[in-house]
Amino acid sequence: MSKIKEMLKDYRLLLRSIPGIITMFFCMSVVVMNLMANKVIVNLPHVAADGGILLAWIPFLCMDTITKRYGARAATKLNIVALLVNLFFVAIFAIVSAIQVESGVEHVDYSAFDSTFGCTWFVLVGSSVAFLVSGIINNFSN
Repeated sequence: MSKIKEMLKDYRLLLRSIPGIITMFFCMSVVVMNLMANKVIVNLPHVAADGGILLAWIPFLCMDTITKRYGARAATKLNIVALLVNLFFVAIFAIVSAIQVESGVEHVDYSAFDSTFGCTWFVLVGSSVAFLVSGIINNFSN
């Protein structure tokens, strides 16, 4: 139990030390990248890219900045925080997209909303693991 308290204390100190705007841009870009990943922009036989690639430079720039100032461990810890924030918002998006609304008189079609915000979990898990691994490699290679 003391290990968990020490880890939480370390995270609290880290999040107080890193400027809030960097943390905000980092977490926000991870969440928005996840949303933009629903749009395929290149689909060739051996190459594929989704809309998230257009924002991929923002979290890596933030991680590089944090690595230079606070070290690779701090950037990796912030990477984990951003993934938890992403999972939190994805869960909220999934709950909202699962809610069925009856408007009474007319039927309202929310299929576009549901296809954007209602995610497929295997894509989320795959992209989360890829982001975490690439972040760790990026942090320690700097």
